[in-house]
Amino acid sequence: MPSNIVAYEWPLDETKQVVFIAGDDQIHEMVTGQKGGWRDDAISELAGAPALALEMAIMTGYAWSDGRTKQIAYVSPVDGNGHIHELVTRQGNTWSYADLMDQLPGAPAADGVAIAGYAWKANGTKQVVYTGSDSHIHELMVGVMGMWAHSDLTQLTGAPPAEGSALAGYAWETGGSKQVVYVGSDRHIYELASSSGGTWSHTDLTRLTGAPEASNELVIGYEWTAQFAKQVVYLDTRENPHIHELMLKHGGSWHHTDLTRLTDAPELV
Repeated sequence: MPSNIVAYEWPLDETKQVVFIAGDDQIHEMVTGQKGGWRDDAISELAGAPALALEMAIMTGYAWSDGRTKQIAYVSPVDGNGHIHELVTRQGNTWSYADLMDQLPGAPAADGVAIAGYAWKANGTKQVVYTGSDSHIHELMVGVMGMWAHSDLTQLTGAPPAEGSALAGYAWETGGSKQVVYVGSDRHIYELASSSGGTWSHTDLTRLTGAPEASNELVIGYEWTAQFAKQVVYLDTRENPHIHELMLKHGGSWHHTDLTRLTDAPELV
């Protein structure tokens, strides 16, 4: 579920950071390196970002090795214009601010419900994906030397519209692809995927694997490098939901596992 707190590592600077929206209406970063010693910075203030209605804002944070940056993208559902904002810093530099929609006047407003950001090494790009006020999934993408570009992934793939806050985007470097996973109004999990220089396509993972329907509140997607695999984790729709995994190994096919049942773990409340 998108949140007003994110945590991630920045391998370039060998740091880990926790970013959150504080009661002073600033975005703060708590950061520590190999030698220890945490510090807190109001990074929105350092970047000169305009004051926004942040009390209900959601964020995503990630490192981008090709651009030598770390960044936070955020949107406020009560800010009025649905713009995606970015705070970014390069190694050794200070934080700066940009309104990404100012660079992309054709990009529809975000609904403030779901946002995800990630880097894609195979293409040397970073991308932010979000659900728009049109219930479509949109992507903002930029390369090291390029300009931000916008794509309506729902329109490109003919996939069903999104519903709820369940959205994730990640790179699968082993497979040379990037993908976005989300829950549709039919409670199915859909994957939108594109290879480097390729076209977008969509797959109904629920129908393909025979997995149970999903809650529209949470979905996680990530790469497992050691097994050359990608996987999606989600909750089903029962009152005390089980945790499910959908996994695809390189060269193989998708399959489903009920992890709660498999491990005899307690059900969620």
